[in-house]
Amino acid sequence: MFKTANTEQFDAIGRGDLVVEVPNGLETTRLLLCDVLYAPAVGYTLVSVGRLDILGYQVLFGEGRLVLTNPGGHQIGVVPRTECGLCHIITPKPVPLGMHNIDEVVAAIKKLTLGELHRCMGHIAPEIL
Repeated sequence: MFKTANTEQFDAIGRGDLVVEVPNGLETTRLLLCDVLYAPAVGYTLVSVGRLDILGYQVLFGEGRLVLTNPGGHQIGVVPRTECGLCHIITPKPVPLGMHNIDEVVAAIKKLTLGELHRCMGHIAPEIL
């Protein structure tokens, strides 16, 4: 189980490695995140800036974007800020590498109303949902 910034709790049902494709100008950079938690109730991939810092990455916020630099000092990503103030990458929700029982992982647990989904997703704007 883990908590998001708005203190909502989610159950993790798996742990594994995850490759995230980070936009970097006209290209993308494949970033391997190790030992991630998989919580299907969370509708998006959350990346801990604090954990990236521990691993030696640098994150710079400014001018309406997030710039990600690897431990060697090379820029590996530029993520624009959306109208609702979030820096996020719009991709299909990835599943951690090495996850087992994939049919169980992607099964819908229950149908949500738009209001319930809004709360589960950390109160992001309904038009983004």
